[in-house]
Amino acid sequence: MKAKYWTFEPLFKFSEFMCKCGKCKVDSGLNMRISTITKLEKMRRDACFPFVINSGWRCAKHPEEAKKKEPGTHYLGYGLDVRVSTPEQRKWVLDNAEKYGFHGIGKGLTFVHLDDLGFDSRVPRPAQWDYS
Repeated sequence: MKAKYWTFEPLFKFSEFMCKCGKCKVDSGLNMRISTITKLEKMRRDACFPFVINSGWRCAKHPEEAKKKEPGTHYLGYGLDVRVSTPEQRKWVLDNAEKYGFHGIGKGLTFVHLDDLGFDSRVPRPAQWDYS
């Protein structure tokens, strides 16, 4: 993917989706799937609060990806974590995620994982889970 295809500013900058392993460059956020960011942009426009991205694209050396046998949705560019600062924000994101095309939904206390991974025999979708 090239920067010329990134059309989501001012809502999102590709730097918000960069890998946070400490070794990747700012432009690593360009590895996010355009389809995923398009859905997120539509969701954000309808939300009554800004979305802060805790985690976007992750390289294979990112500590969370390195734990996995195979690359996860973040590495593939389909997954991201949205920070939720209040119970109301968390509820809004959870209540609306599927409406915007996110069928992988992970519920954390301070974030919600969203992904729009299509068919993959290793990762059943739709799916919801809790982080505890």
